[in-house]
Amino acid sequence: TEWLVPKAEGGYFSSWDELDSAMKAKNTYRSTMFHEPLSDEVRAQLPRCRRFPPHLMDTGGFFVAVFVKHAHITRLSRREIYYQNQKARAAAAAEAAKEAEGATD
Repeated sequence: TEWLVPKAEGGYFSSWDELDSAMKAKNTYRSTMFHEPLSDEVRAQLPRCRRFPPHLMDTGGFFVAVFVKHAHITRLSRREIYYQNQKARAAAAAEAAKEAEGATD
């Protein structure tokens, strides 16, 4: 459940610290290719994820994960969105007017 970075000559690196300074200087490998230390919660979910490196499949590279929908999200109509935006703008304008009134006192 760790991200491993393939070596050019075969095998894998499991951390940035495994590379010597000459390999780091060549910029073939970058620190962003390695993961940060993982929490137990994240580590438990990694078997549901897969990373497809671009050089192995001649693609742009992908990260695939399984998501579970826990609740239905209702879609707002355009009219509802419009009225919500109007309310938010009116509230922001009222707040700005109140602040401006307080600044002149």
